[in-house]
Amino acid sequence: MAKFNGYILTEKGRELLAKGLSGGKIEFTKMQIGDGTSSVDARSMTALVNPKKDLALLNINTKGGQCELTALLSNQDLITGFYIKELGVFAKGDDEIEILYAYNISTNPDFIPPFSANNIVEIEYVDTIIVDQVTNITAVIDPSITYITKKYADENYLMLKDRAELMGAEFGGLLSTAGTKKVGTAYFDSVNKQMVVPTVQNELTYYESTKFIPISDYQTANRLENLFEMGDNYIKYSNGLMIIFGGGTANSTGYINTLPISFKKIKSITLTVLSYDNVYTATSEIIDSNKVKIRSNSPTGTNISVSYTIFATWK
Repeated sequence: MAKFNGYILTEKGRELLAKGLSGGKIEFTKMQIGDGTSSVDARSMTALVNPKKDLALLNINTKGGQCELTALLSNQDLITGFYIKELGVFAKGDDEIEILYAYNISTNPDFIPPFSANNIVEIEYVDTIIVDQVTNITAVIDPSITYITKKYADENYLMLKDRAELMGAEFGGLLSTAGTKKVGTAYFDSVNKQMVVPTVQNELTYYESTKFIPISDYQTANRLENLFEMGDNYIKYSNGLMIIFGGGTANSTGYINTLPISFKKIKSITLTVLSYDNVYTATSEIIDSNKVKIRSNSPTGTNISVSYTIFATWK
């Protein structure tokens, strides 16, 4: 694990702090990492020696003259790895000019590798910065980050566990945690913000569609909503089957009944003659994609009522 000397306020940072103590604002904007080294006094630094990556801020917590900033480092967009030798915290005041507020160097740097499917790295930085008695302190928080911190996971473990059980699966924890992923156990994929279940036992710490099935609430709801369509006198299923039902008319020459929805191909038609003590019978003939002629053995000029249930396809 990397070791850092500790943050030192730069001259620009001290100037901003003084303005903050006089009623101005201090708005922290980002953290930044680099692989540069310098023999210059940290107080005189205005930028990292060799910046490599900006880190968006996740959270800010101010208490007792200090400000705790949380940021996320991910290697998902890295093509080349590097050693993290320097850290910087940036801020701006009422003039909206961003400055290097504090600078930190590592005595034992960590190496962050380039991204690959088998090498996903996420590091949560929680850094404490001096702000003295400044009251107007804010931070630029990126709402688009789909990251779940360990603290959040601990606080919300029971909620995730309950969600998994509602979906009929045992909760196994975070997908990113090393260990065997068991079939029938649900894991929370913090990158894609979804619950997943392995289709085969594996050791992966990231989502792969050939090894996991997503079972998020949104996806489950979508599948249920798209499973069938209920209309007036018909049910239309996503697999191509449809059931059409209702009441119609029949006579000796054949009465043409218009159905509530068109079909592609009829599989079967069941007709039931209503009333008449089962004296009459009825037969059907397909006219086109939404019309059926129903003929009965009733006397000429006598219409009788029938009900129909039609199994057909719509695709």
